[in-house]
Amino acid sequence: MIIKRDQQAAQESVEQSTERYTQNWKKVQTGAGDDISAAEQVLKSQSQSGTMASVSATADSQAKASPEMYAQFAQLSREKKEERRKQVLTLRVSPQTMAKAKALGKGYTGVCSRLLDMAIDDPEMVKKCL
Repeated sequence: MIIKRDQQAAQESVEQSTERYTQNWKKVQTGAGDDISAAEQVLKSQSQSGTMASVSATADSQAKASPEMYAQFAQLSREKKEERRKQVLTLRVSPQTMAKAKALGKGYTGVCSRLLDMAIDDPEMVKKCL
């Protein structure tokens, strides 16, 4: 029972740290802050919250990363993976178009994806295809 409670407390701590990191990163990306730069704000908030101290202590003592840090890394990895994830789209194309696409060789689906991205951003192309 105590171990389960400690695990829950650790998970909550990781979630709070991850949320704080995300908020601070958004500040950096948006350039928030009047008096000081966003990066300085992030460092200031991390040092006030103790995040920087725990990272420094870990680096100074040459200790291995804690399970909480691995959980944070895993959470950040999941978030970044979700941001990069592309949706699957099924299209019907003529045999001639498919032959041309496959003639591009390995990675032709990526090329087709980029072609579609560029075409959808071109108003003339969209108008022509309507």
